[in-house]
Amino acid sequence: MELLKEDFKIFDFEFTEQEFPVFNSDTSFRQSLKFLIMAILFTGFLILFWFVFWLSLLIIIPVVIFATRLKRLPRCSELCVKRLEKISKSSEEVSFMQTNLIYRKKPRGERKCSILLMAHHDSKSQTFPTEYRVYAALVLACNFLSMAILYIFCVILEVFGITQHLWLRPVTFMLGWVNVMILVVLSANRISNNSPGALDDASGIYVLRKTAKILQNTFFENCEVWFVITGAEEIGQIGAADFIIKYKGELDPNTTFILNFEMIGLKNYPLSALQSYSFPYKRQISPFLYPLTKKSAEELHINLKGWYLPIGAHTDAHLFRKEGFKAIDFVVKKAGKYTHLPKDTFNLIDPKLIEDQAKVNVTLIKKIDKIF
Repeated sequence: MELLKEDFKIFDFEFTEQEFPVFNSDTSFRQSLKFLIMAILFTGFLILFWFVFWLSLLIIIPVVIFATRLKRLPRCSELCVKRLEKISKSSEEVSFMQTNLIYRKKPRGERKCSILLMAHHDSKSQTFPTEYRVYAALVLACNFLSMAILYIFCVILEVFGITQHLWLRPVTFMLGWVNVMILVVLSANRISNNSPGALDDASGIYVLRKTAKILQNTFFENCEVWFVITGAEEIGQIGAADFIIKYKGELDPNTTFILNFEMIGLKNYPLSALQSYSFPYKRQISPFLYPLTKKSAEELHINLKGWYLPIGAHTDAHLFRKEGFKAIDFVVKKAGKYTHLPKDTFNLIDPKLIEDQAKVNVTLIKKIDKIF
């Protein structure tokens, strides 16, 4: 943190250091246990499904009842609500303190819009690469969807006493065991701190600093530019949540745009941004920001690709989107082979790509400033 503050001290920006607690109950290190519990519960469902078919409904019915009784959350996202609840409780045990670094470049005139460039300074390692876990999650989603359809058919046919559906049960049963095996493997995923975190996410901070260097002598009429370096992103976007809690009254979702940088500048791969997500139907992530970014890159003759991530991504930008902000994630798909591993080192990064991303950022900010 001290090194980062020294790096950004050369810029004449307004600076705020936001310290916040990370509670023991915040940590994601219990995720492996959750996968194991899911595997055990799913095994119970499969046993009932095979041997006592109608009793398998007993596991599904409570889930449906619980889902229908969920209280509607206020505009503030669930994570922010939970943060406020934890902060207000004296019984919550603090694990350690984390920090957001916030830099603001004021416009010449009246502020009519805000652009937040974000990256996170924390890092972690895991047993399995990000890419493998994404594929595992996709297989789980496909299997669960297939099982749900087949199970509904089984129930309907059982109700009408039709016995020709017997082949459906072995297929559903086998798909279920595939899911159990995947869940057991994911439960073996261990979180530690053995990754240098070059791509994820020193590269994002690198982009922010290069962009700040260009903007140091660039002035905007109506756009205020923020450089936000968050902490505890790897533990569930806690730093971003605390930032939103503190500044949500100052930032209008209609005139605030989030540019989030993760896994930038991988050698031999073009600059990239998440364009769509969700399964089985694609949803556009940033229908306003992505086309504007693509146009900015084309004007600079810089190659920038959009790509589809079926399972979505829990990033700081994702949290802002849940709050109603327009947000885009800049991330290289192939970087998932290296992130959260000891091999995520600085020799993977091409400085030329970092420079290109900074140039695209500045052009994009200029376009948004003109719009307002």
